[in-house]
Amino acid sequence: WDYPLMRNISEGGCFLETKSVYSLDGKIDLSIPLPVPLKISVIQLEGEVRWVSPSESKPGMGIQFKNISNKNLSALKDFVRREL
Repeated sequence: WDYPLMRNISEGGCFLETKSVYSLDGKIDLSIPLPVPLKISVIQLEGEVRWVSPSESKPGMGIQFKNISNKNLSALKDFVRREL
C-alpha cells in the first residue's frame, strides 16, 4: 500500500507525496480529514494533476482543487488559517 502524504495545502490545491502518480491533467477524488472542532470532519472534493515531481526522494504530484462546494471551501479556509 502507498499512503500519500498531503503537504503544502492551500485553498487552491496541495502536494500529494506518493509513489503512485497520475498523468498530467488526470482527475483524482480526495477525502481530506479535518481536525475537530471544525464544522465538518471530512472534505470530499475532486482535483486535477497540474504537475508531477521529478524527484526520486520526494515523488508526488501537485493537485489543483476543482468544483469545491461553498461548504467545503469554507471549512478548507478555516483549516488553512488555523495551520498557518
